[in-house]
Amino acid sequence: MKTLILSALAFVLSGQVSTEVKTKEATVYICTGPKAKKYHATETCRGLNRCSGSIKQLSVSSAKSKGFTPCKICY
Repeated sequence: MKTLILSALAFVLSGQVSTEVKTKEATVYICTGPKAKKYHATETCRGLNRCSGSIKQLSVSSAKSKGFTPCKICY
C-alpha cells in the first residue's frame, strides 16, 4: 500500500516539475544601441563590451522577433 501511494505521489509531482520547465523560457541579453544585431547568453559576453546603448534582458523569442540572431562568441 505504501508503494502505491508513494508511486502516485511521485507521478503527480513529476508532472508539475515538467510543466514548470516547459513554461520557463531562456533569458538572453541584447544591446539597445543602433547597430546591435546579436543576442547573448550572458551579460558578461565580450560581444557586449562595445555596446553603445544599454544592456537589456529579455526572452529568446522576444529577441528573435526583434530581429536579433545568436552571438557567435557565446553560442
